[in-house]
Amino acid sequence: MRKHLDALFRPRYGALGFVALPNVWIFQILFPLISPVMDLMLLYTLIVADSIDGNSRRDIPRPLFAGAFLLRPLPGH
Repeated sequence: MRKHLDALFRPRYGALGFVALPNVWIFQILFPLISPVMDLMLLYTLIVADSIDGNSRRDIPRPLFAGAFLLRPLPGH
């Protein structure tokens, strides 16, 4: 990656500089670096976010996935 840094976003190198290298930087460097933060956000959603609204009902088991808050009934229903 460092070896070809001069090709990044240069028209002379065509698709390599505008497609391939940015793709590698995003999916091989950036995403693996931020994935621990995404894991922590998932844990936060599963553990803490359910009790933030003040209407938490502990007697109802929560589904074990991040979109569980979307399946809760609306207040008053």
